[in-house]
Amino acid sequence: MDLKYILLVIGLILLIGTASAAGEPTNVGINVPYEKTLTDSPMWFEATANGATSWFWDFGDGQTSTTQNVQHAFAAEGEYFVTLTATNINGNVTIGRTIQAQENVLTPNGDSWEYLQQTPLQRVGSRYGHAALVYNDKMWVIGGHSGARYANDVWWSTDGVTWTRATANAGWTARYGHTATVHNGKMWVIGGTVGENAYKNDVWWSTDGVTWTQATGNAGWDPRYQHASVAYDGKLWVFGGWGTTAPLTKNDVWWSADGATWIQATASAAWSRRTAHTAEVYDGKMWVIGGSGRNDVWWSTNGLEWTRATESIHWGLPSEHATVIYDNKIFAVGGLTKNEVWWTTDGATWTQTSANAEWGRRTNHDVIVYKNTMWLIGGYYGTTIYGDVWKSAVSSSSAIQHSSSVIQDVPITFSTPISSYNVAFYQWQFGDGQMATGANPIHTYAESGTYTVTLKVSDEVNGLQTTYTKPITVAAGEGLTAGFTTSQRSGTSPLTVQFVDTSTGNPTAWAWNFGDGSATSNTRNPSHTYTSIGSYTVSLYVENAEDSDWEVKTNYITVSSFPPIIASPTINTTIQYDMANGTYLQYWLFNVTTFGDIPVYGFAYGIMAPLMNVWGYWVFVMFWLAYLFIVWIRTSDIGLPIIIGLLTAGVWGLFFPPEAMQFAYLMFGLSIAALLTKLAIEYI
Repeated sequence: MDLKYILLVIGLILLIGTASAAGEPTNVGINVPYEKTLTDSPMWFEATANGATSWFWDFGDGQTSTTQNVQHAFAAEGEYFVTLTATNINGNVTIGRTIQAQENVLTPNGDSWEYLQQTPLQRVGSRYGHAALVYNDKMWVIGGHSGARYANDVWWSTDGVTWTRATANAGWTARYGHTATVHNGKMWVIGGTVGENAYKNDVWWSTDGVTWTQATGNAGWDPRYQHASVAYDGKLWVFGGWGTTAPLTKNDVWWSADGATWIQATASAAWSRRTAHTAEVYDGKMWVIGGSGRNDVWWSTNGLEWTRATESIHWGLPSEHATVIYDNKIFAVGGLTKNEVWWTTDGATWTQTSANAEWGRRTNHDVIVYKNTMWLIGGYYGTTIYGDVWKSAVSSSSAIQHSSSVIQDVPITFSTPISSYNVAFYQWQFGDGQMATGANPIHTYAESGTYTVTLKVSDEVNGLQTTYTKPITVAAGEGLTAGFTTSQRSGTSPLTVQFVDTSTGNPTAWAWNFGDGSATSNTRNPSHTYTSIGSYTVSLYVENAEDSDWEVKTNYITVSSFPPIIASPTINTTIQYDMANGTYLQYWLFNVTTFGDIPVYGFAYGIMAPLMNVWGYWVFVMFWLAYLFIVWIRTSDIGLPIIIGLLTAGVWGLFFPPEAMQFAYLMFGLSIAALLTKLAIEYI
């Protein structure tokens, strides 16, 4: 055999043997920095293997990749089994790893907003009266008014910075004051105005923002703009607005299942006619909120029967505002002359999260929720038309938390609720030159004053660093001194006393002993009821991390068996003639016989107690009249009883309030009558 053929055969054998020895990829591995991550937070997945020529990732959420090292974010919470398949000409090897995705525990609540400065709507252009919605995992801006022209363009973005124009000229006429919503897997545009007093009642839909189909060119309702609409119960709904026929403002309600055929739920809803209002779907109900000159909130489950949640929002909901459902709440954002943010869970009670949001006063803007964040887009105020985009952010006051008491020379515990997933470290600067790391550092300020605390949170996966700052005021240190007061120190059983802690030095714990053998209380300002007669010694023990102190008040509370004194009596009270309750004598005894701590009241009350009853009062009157009669008979002169009667009436009127004057009037009347009788007998 020729030598060259022998060498060829040997080469083929060696080649086949080498390939067989190499085999499928080996040492296949998945490298990730963490096994837990935050939703919508990209993390790196790195593939390693010997002998691999191609790669295939399956992230368990429907997403795949063929790149060896890839960045991926999970959109929803859950546990995902991520697989990597490494392949070569001899075969493949697949391995997997479980990744836990969870939402950040610290949710933005509208008190802080981040301005996306890079390219905010620069291509889209400034506008107001537009519509915005979330569809197909994108934010969309539809139509609007630039101040110079109406628009019928459609734009989308996935980050609020980079915007892509789906179409410059949608099938519907350029307009503003329209509404847009998502229904049956489509985007819908409803009504609006295309010019001065040129209103529309057409309805359009699209699945891509490029091609638009007209569902109807003439819906059953009057052409209008600045109305409100929602998708609810498998239907499109339209509420109120400004129309073309009288009355121009509307309070009608219409619905449609297909956007073409419209049914009127009611021609006159319980809420008054309005425009520039908003509507939302929340808690299984449709809500109508505010509007021009309106400050009320209503809800319904069928569009016909409406319930008023509140007649008047206490903070004065402006018109041309925006509302959105976020974090299981209804948020009201901005509006005419406002840049406030409020939220409610029932439509009646509203809580303010921002009195002066960073985006400034504006109206005819729109707010949507995208990737668990509120986004504010466009609007105008005065002569300024905005083309900006803002998103709600975690405020520094929420990110940096600390002990309630911040005192000089007292250790303060700092913390942050920001999730530690993907966080390499926390770096704290306390504003006094001192630093610390970790999620819960403890720091002590040596001097009082105002300091700026800085927290830097680094995300190892993204290579990002977020900085939060918060000013805190450190109070001057002072010794702990116990002290307390009460609502009252004496009264009849049962006597309920409200104790008020007046301790200084910032106590953090309290222990009360009420002196009657009852259980102690650890409440700062407790209320206690004494049921037995006697005098009681009350003590209060307070403490904090640095100090403790006692306050003891001997025989501080006195409980008696006498009826209580009337509360704060005055001469001009409206006390009725209720002598059964002893009103008159209590007034006199309280105002005349009580002098500071001298117990004259008790003695006088004991002597006068029989007169505290209506029968005792009239028995006293009868005995007194009998006494005067006896004086008259024994002296054979009516003059003396007249003088005694007048003196009695005078004394009674001097010490008793006007409401107790009937006895004085009686005495005075009888005396005058007796005097006139005497004069008549003597001179007639």
